[in-house]
Amino acid sequence: MAGGGEWRSLDEETRVQTLKKIESSQFFNFILVRVRGLLYLRPEVWQLVGYGGNALAHGGYLTHGFNDIDWLS
Repeated sequence: MAGGGEWRSLDEETRVQTLKKIESSQFFNFILVRVRGLLYLRPEVWQLVGYGGNALAHGGYLTHGFNDIDWLS
């Protein structure tokens, strides 16, 4: 599907087009769910994706407001 080349050597546009072809497949959804779950288990990735961590550790969602996300505004 990627034109027979190695994934890492493909330009971004080709990679995006290839992923769009399979984004509605069960395989893609399976990988997406697994990768998302693994990323949110790794605190060193949280800052990169804007996840503040476990809200319970910060007093719960009622005291952990939405206004503490500075990159959103």
